[in-house]
Amino acid sequence: MRVIKLFRLAKGFWFLFIVAVLFVIIHQYTYSNVPLFTQYLIQTLVKDSRVIVGTASVSEVNLPAVLIRYFEQGSETIYIIIRIAIALVLLQVFRFTMRFFEMWIKSSLFEKMA
Repeated sequence: MRVIKLFRLAKGFWFLFIVAVLFVIIHQYTYSNVPLFTQYLIQTLVKDSRVIVGTASVSEVNLPAVLIRYFEQGSETIYIIIRIAIALVLLQVFRFTMRFFEMWIKSSLFEKMA
């Protein structure tokens, strides 16, 4: 019942409503990828025998294959770490931008609906 009332209120603002929902979905997806960067970084360090000596292990990382191929273009561990750091910074900038526009569109929608 509440959902129906919400859709009635948003009757003239479908475009803003759909864009806001898309931004929320994208933000949540990218939010779930941030810990995977750290997991991949730890996995890279564990593989390097100069960094960790012993029987440490990390489970498989579920990052997209495109990112893993990009990270593994570096031959040395330091270059892989730099690529991971740059990609993480770019992801965070993208997330911040998406979050800003998400909040801006939501506030516009709420103002127009009020």
